Amino acid sequence: MVVISTSYCIHSRLLVFGSKYQLVIPKEAREKVGLGKGDTLIVDVVDDVITMRRRPESFTEYGRGLHRDVWEGVDTEKYLEEIRRDWERRR
Repeated sequence: MVVISTSYCIHSRLLVFGSKYQLVIPKEAREKVGLGKGDTLIVDVVDDVITMRRRPESFTEYGRGLHRDVWEGVDTEKYLEEIRRDWERRR
């Protein structure tokens, strides 16, 4: 597996599960991303990789602009009209 990241990476650390399967995030990592008591993280699992990231204050703002390249060069109004016509035909 290859992971490519353009973000800053602090030293890799080994974390050990406690008796209740809890992990302690190293102080340097918590400070780097500004985590504090009561903060919420999102956990993603892809194959054998677990990723944790800070929960955004607004998922709408967080997702704004994602995948905009998919719609590049597409007339979205025309696309939606075609989809709506197709829905109407299927009724």
